[in-house]
Amino acid sequence: MKIVEIVPRARTRLYGTLVAKEAAIRKSGRGTYVRVGRTSQRAARWKHKKFKGTLQLNRDASERVTAKVRASTPEDERKLLSILCDLTGVNFGCAEGHCAGPYNRPGA
Repeated sequence: MKIVEIVPRARTRLYGTLVAKEAAIRKSGRGTYVRVGRTSQRAARWKHKKFKGTLQLNRDASERVTAKVRASTPEDERKLLSILCDLTGVNFGCAEGHCAGPYNRPGA
């Protein structure tokens, strides 16, 4: 299990925007994450279509998002983390330094 903390820019509601963006992508038929479990304003659990594992997102009062990645193999865990950081970077313009945790991007 890996835990990654994503710190949004000032006055940015990252969690709500992230969940809405993934829902819009999924609705258009291109999404790779499927939301499972209960719907909540503070937490979401997603499964990936291709890789075995789950992604648990939690939001705190300061809009900081904590992502817990669980997968059966370290390779699937790495791929899920890579997809999450790419999703936040491409769609929300977050710099690489905003994804803090035990994750290092390949080639960095």
